[in-house]
Order: sequence, then C-alpha cells, then structure tokens
Amino acid sequence: HLSKLAGKQGVTLAGLIALKLDRNILSKLSKQVRKKIIMVCGTNGKTTSAYLTYQMLLKLGKKASYLGTIGYFTKDKEITLNNTTPDIITLYKLLLDAINDNIEYFVMEVSSHSISLKRIEGLKFEVCAFTNLTQDHLDFYKTIDNYLKAKLKILDYLDDDKYILLNSDDENSKYFMNHLCKTYGINGDYKIINYISHP
Repeated sequence: HLSKLAGKQGVTLAGLIALKLDRNILSKLSKQVRKKIIMVCGTNGKTTSAYLTYQMLLKLGKKASYLGTIGYFTKDKEITLNNTTPDIITLYKLLLDAINDNIEYFVMEVSSHSISLKRIEGLKFEVCAFTNLTQDHLDFYKTIDNYLKAKLKILDYLDDDKYILLNSDDENSKYFMNHLCKTYGINGDYKIINYISHP
C-alpha cells in the first residue's frame, strides 16, 4: 500500500516512510544532525565544488566528510552510493555516523530530485551554494520553470540568517536573491584574482 501511494505522489518509499514517522522523531533526529552541513546544488559543477570544498577543509585541519555523486568519503572511509543524494533513511544514517566520527563539516551535493522526493526532509543547512541551472531533467520536470521551482525550494532548508552563495555569471541566480546571499563570479562579491599553478 505504501509503495503504491509513494508512486502516485512521486515520493520515494523511504521518503514516504520517513514522513509517516512521528514528527517528534524526525525533529529529534534533525536536531542531532544539525552540525555544519554545507550544501551544493545546481545542474552542473556540484561534484567538483563539493569535493574541492571537502578537500580544502581537510587541508585546513578540519574533520570533514563529503557526500555526493562519487560516494561518501571521510578521511578514513569510502562508501559507494546509488544516487547523488541518497534516500532519507540512508542520508540520516550517514549523518549520524558522521557525528559518531566527530565530523565537524558535512559537505553534500543536493540534487533537484532529492528536494522533490523529500530525501532531505527535516534538515537545515549552514550554508548553500548554487552553481547554475541549465536544461536538464526535463523528463521529470517537463518544463524549465518547474525545474527552477524545484531548485528554489532549497531556500526552505536555510534559516533566514544563513547565506546562499550564488554564481553571479548565471542569470538564474537572480531568483534566489530574495534570501541573504553572497555572489561569486566575474562581477561577484568573490572572484579569483590570481592563482599559482602546481605541477
């Protein structure tokens, strides 16, 4: 019965089960995992941006983990995942594992599907980065407007005093600017002004 209901509503079975749980349980779980979760969303560039952020945190001596397209990584473990953002039960398990491993920063990719299918329900992010939006996943969303609306829902997972970092070179960033934000890019608040090439 649950499986049929999930199919009709376009929600994964795991997501539906989680939503059917006592709200107090989900609330307690989300409070436990409310560490410094850094989220990266966008059509392209999520994996590179999230993984480099994870590597930079490690270089700074921070205890960090990465979750996304290429799996779940900490300094000591690697786990293969089936989706960019796993089902809600797997996600919460990995978040709780991160707490047990004393992880300070949890860097994760968030796909539009995971937002639409309630895989990140109950979470709050410390900061969010938006890379870009291009025509993709229209088999699922049918129109680019529907796709954009799905991306905009990510703001529901940010408290009012938390920043979203926007790519100023992507025209779709303007739709996110009603939230507290900083920008990066050619005309952004942050830009690359120099770099050193290493062999």
